[in-house]
Amino acid sequence: HGRSTVAVRGDRRPFHGYHKPLSVVVVNSYNRLLASIGLTVKFSGIERLFTSMVKGLLGVIYMAKLQQNNPIKAILFDLDGTLLRANMREFVPQYIGRLSSYCSEFVDPEKFKTTLLTTIRDLINTEGDGSMTNEKRLYAQMDRDLAMPERALRESLSQLEQNDLEELKQFIHPIPLAQKIVNDCQKTGIPLVLATNPVFPRFMIQARLKWAELEENSFTYLTSYENSHYCKPHAGYFQAISNQLGIAPENCLMVGNDLSHDLAAAATGMDTFLVDTWLVDRGGSAWPCENRGDHASLQKFLQKQLG
Repeated sequence: HGRSTVAVRGDRRPFHGYHKPLSVVVVNSYNRLLASIGLTVKFSGIERLFTSMVKGLLGVIYMAKLQQNNPIKAILFDLDGTLLRANMREFVPQYIGRLSSYCSEFVDPEKFKTTLLTTIRDLINTEGDGSMTNEKRLYAQMDRDLAMPERALRESLSQLEQNDLEELKQFIHPIPLAQKIVNDCQKTGIPLVLATNPVFPRFMIQARLKWAELEENSFTYLTSYENSHYCKPHAGYFQAISNQLGIAPENCLMVGNDLSHDLAAAATGMDTFLVDTWLVDRGGSAWPCENRGDHASLQKFLQKQLG
């Protein structure tokens, strides 16, 4: 195993979920977080011994984190399931299906649907090296797999935006309390980021904001595939937002409803709040979280934190 560093987040239900051995891969993903609270653990030997060490240190790390006073200077809000109600299992196929109808001149619509869905999944599952935006990565993969040039896909997206966009509105529903939470946070003057997974073009995100009855100008920054080089749950996504704002991750709060995609912000040292009104649990290992509750709980938490 050699020498490495590990960081662990606290959990509202103290220390549940650490009964299975942790791999070195998982260990390395925690490095930055441990550094953010000034704790370092060196380990050697078998994984079982390391796991025992982790369990023994959980209480110390948890208390050290609670004793920190890192004021919230920016809030990152997830969109779907956090600021609006949507069934993405319905929305995404509808979006892809309608887009495919404008691509029939260039490629078989059924093949297009399958390939685009695979490409979107690859954007999420493959971190990339940060040299290309997600938009360029998507165009490159579609060209490679379908011989569909960027120009053709841009034209098809433009047709969708002009002709079919409002047909997707039926899958999006506002959350009145989420609107109030955003408005109240905006009044404090701290930057708010719309941190939705950037696998869609900007117009598609702007439309969902509108249908959720949220104002785009409430947000200092909005992530879309045009301006992002990484996706959730990769640390590069959250670090890029921190860099864009010029605010240290330790002073950022990520608010979302996805146990893996949103809580992964902890890898950079960000605090997190898990909104469990419409919880997304993808299975497998999940990041622990100190703060969790429904939208009403989120409202109370932010009122306390922001004053």
